[in-house]
Amino acid sequence: MKDKANILSLMCCMLLLTSIIWAGVKNNPHVQQEENIKFIIKNYDSAMNEHEYKYHEHPTRIIVLWQNSIETLLALGAGNKIIASGGLSTTDVLDQKYIDEYNDIPVKTRQVPNIETMMTMKPDLIVGWLYDFAGKNGIGNNSFWENRGTNIYMTSMNGADFKSKHVVEDEIKYIIDLGKIVGADDKAHHIENKIMSKLSNMPQEYVKQKVLVISSVGRQVTIYTPRTLSGDILTRLGAEVLGKEQEQIGEDEYISYEQLLVYNPDIIFIQSSSPNDVMPKNRLINNPSLKKLKAIQSGNVFNIPFYLTRCPGVRVLDTIDYFKCGLYEHRQFEEGEKND
Repeated sequence: MKDKANILSLMCCMLLLTSIIWAGVKNNPHVQQEENIKFIIKNYDSAMNEHEYKYHEHPTRIIVLWQNSIETLLALGAGNKIIASGGLSTTDVLDQKYIDEYNDIPVKTRQVPNIETMMTMKPDLIVGWLYDFAGKNGIGNNSFWENRGTNIYMTSMNGADFKSKHVVEDEIKYIIDLGKIVGADDKAHHIENKIMSKLSNMPQEYVKQKVLVISSVGRQVTIYTPRTLSGDILTRLGAEVLGKEQEQIGEDEYISYEQLLVYNPDIIFIQSSSPNDVMPKNRLINNPSLKKLKAIQSGNVFNIPFYLTRCPGVRVLDTIDYFKCGLYEHRQFEEGEKND
């Protein structure tokens, strides 16, 4: 009987100890946080490794950096959740339909706010480029902000800088991710459908043309090769994008002027600072050594703003319009033509 009593007593103690441990686990704030996770977004950490960010609710105090993310969040209807924006030097480059909402953002700075300023704002989300969180701009890495209860979302200034290819699906994932984060899934998928519809809407009769996309001209000609976003879009639209042999990850991709003459493209798109900036185009077409280029002789040299070639976000819709206009109609796309 005594042994049975000891065993029963021991079992009671073990049950009591288990209850105490379980109660402690349930009351542990870290465990509670894990239980309250609403959704997870896969993105990058500051070392550019894949990383999961856990959200307990949709953020309402967002700091957004750079034009691509500002316009994408506004397109998703999240303007009232943005407490500050940075990195936009002029509203001239904004899509006109976003200007009023942009002006309603409480704090707007031409430069990226410093880390001290951001901390005083107590954001629950910061959206910026990859290198913003890699220590170069001094606004803190992902661990710094996560430890303070703030998630970050990193976009690429140019996905081809660190990946083998930058494709339309990368921009769509970016839009879908932000849509999920701010609770605007339907709007994000609507934008996705518009993008894919524009890409698939091609003329029935089209003769493939050789196309070169130029980033800048100097001692050499820096280009966007087929593995870049511009190359991916033009290839989908039926063009033969030149520069395949110049592809290299993490390095400038360029050709000599002699190689440009050998390429002799049918159409050239050249990057500009804005829709009205014709200086790069004029520098190219007024170069005496290039006057025999087919694209120059036929007048098929078109400018495209830089913010549409690298990481446009929602403005990839405009990127497609610019390319389709030059490719199919052999003319410069005008901003006033937008109908979306």
